[in-house]
Amino acid sequence: MKKILFAFPVIAVLALTACMKNSSEPDPLDPGRTMYIWVKNQNTVALDPANIAFRFDVLLNEFAAAGKNVETDELNVTPSGASSSVDLKSKLFAPAPHIEFKLVDAPTGKWRIKYTSGYESNNDIEKSGILYITTFGKTLKDLTQADFWRMEFDMNNPLTLESGSTFYKIIGSNGYTIHGGGTAGMWNLLADGVSSYIESAIKSDWTIEHTITSDGWTGMYAGLLKTEFMVETGSYSSGNTFYALEDSYEFVYTVEEPLRIHIACENQLMYGGEEKVAFSNYSQVDQSRFPAASVRVAWSRGASECYANATIQYNGYTE
Repeated sequence: MKKILFAFPVIAVLALTACMKNSSEPDPLDPGRTMYIWVKNQNTVALDPANIAFRFDVLLNEFAAAGKNVETDELNVTPSGASSSVDLKSKLFAPAPHIEFKLVDAPTGKWRIKYTSGYESNNDIEKSGILYITTFGKTLKDLTQADFWRMEFDMNNPLTLESGSTFYKIIGSNGYTIHGGGTAGMWNLLADGVSSYIESAIKSDWTIEHTITSDGWTGMYAGLLKTEFMVETGSYSSGNTFYALEDSYEFVYTVEEPLRIHIACENQLMYGGEEKVAFSNYSQVDQSRFPAASVRVAWSRGASECYANATIQYNGYTE
């Protein structure tokens, strides 16, 4: 059963990877693609705890509405217009025994979400490890600017994403929160100094400040497929990635035009907006390898709702 992805720009960069040509003729866009892939994959891993938080919000809301216990019960829901029901825990996370929810501190609403390896949780990505989410008794829909959810990590059992033979691990941060944005359907995601690594080679130091808005977010599963999310202009991430060959390769990722995201074909697609990836210290970069300091990627709707198109611009070239 495929899992639904939502809430953040966790779109695969395979479309851009496939465009990197295996020939003796160099492609002038390949350095820009490399920059984008490094930063996009880093951003995707660092955003995963926030993605889990939005899933968990749906789970809490649905179980509360049904009068069921998240720790011990199961819940099947039937989406609007569907002919059959779905197991909500399996659809949003993973089936037992590969997922466990434990309320570890009732007064603050602190939950432990534990993934056990052995199940591909979404789009062929296998998860394991622990994430703590403290809700302080609020749903995401009800957060004001004074309210927030907090995510914390377990150094002894880090949140791990496995894709093929590659492991990505999130081992900690200086602070990871989702704040209310001041109006309904708006959140400010703040993640400072997210430390993660690919295998065990290079550790990253990544900071995120994103403003997320939604059209029609109810926090309930039935409305999920009708919800559009936007990552607003000015949202950014920065730091060094776990792909950087040298610590001096530091990046800034910015949203230049709002990224429009919706769910189609049980996947998440961006069908509008523009992203920019730039070296923050270009003077220290090997400019023979990277002849321009920044790359832009613009997204548009594909030939059908199951596809999105990407246009890349780098060093005067466009494709």
